[in-house]
Amino acid sequence: MPGLEALEKAVQICKQEGYLKDIIGQEGFATVNYDLFSYDNQLRWEGREEGRKEGRKEGKKEGKKEGKKEGKKEASRNVAKKLLEAGIPVETITACTDLSLKEVTMMRKTLNTEN
Repeated sequence: MPGLEALEKAVQICKQEGYLKDIIGQEGFATVNYDLFSYDNQLRWEGREEGRKEGRKEGKKEGKKEGKKEGKKEASRNVAKKLLEAGIPVETITACTDLSLKEVTMMRKTLNTEN
């Protein structure tokens, strides 16, 4: 680990020269290592928390979008059902509701079996 060795050497030099006495203390590298470890864990925790917030935000946004899409589809089905009950041709219903011909035809068959 070149980075770790460089850090140990830097701590030794600081101790020899009397720099950062209040930060390094007698423990030297152990204290610096612990501080770096704590700092690293704090950054990871903050990163995870930020990721969770972003994920929740994206999830809500996507959920709303999906809900609106499903709501529009359900509204189209309700309109199609009423139009079928009124005797409107399947082709006209597909043009007006953006439902597929297959879907409207299946709806018509279902309505015919119910009546």
